[in-house]
Amino acid sequence: MSRAELKVGMPVSLTGAFAPMGRQALAGVRKWVEWANGRGGVSVEAGRPRRPVRLVHYDDGGRKAGVREAVLKLIEKDKVDLLLGRIPAR
Repeated sequence: MSRAELKVGMPVSLTGAFAPMGRQALAGVRKWVEWANGRGGVSVEAGRPRRPVRLVHYDDGGRKAGVREAVLKLIEKDKVDLLLGRIPAR
């Protein structure tokens, strides 16, 4: 395995009713990426080199349809290795 990056995808509300929480969530994930990369990346497979992390995110506008569009884009276009999300409140 090469030192390919680990692509992490995240739909996030940067506009709309949930924008304040979305900005906080994005800031937290960005800090984690900075922290992980500052330590040489993340270990994905025992005995293999660590992989640098790259975050890809799209604004979902706080809408269900926006989340669906963002997730499809992250999977199909960006081919992320890991998809972050949240469980909606009931």
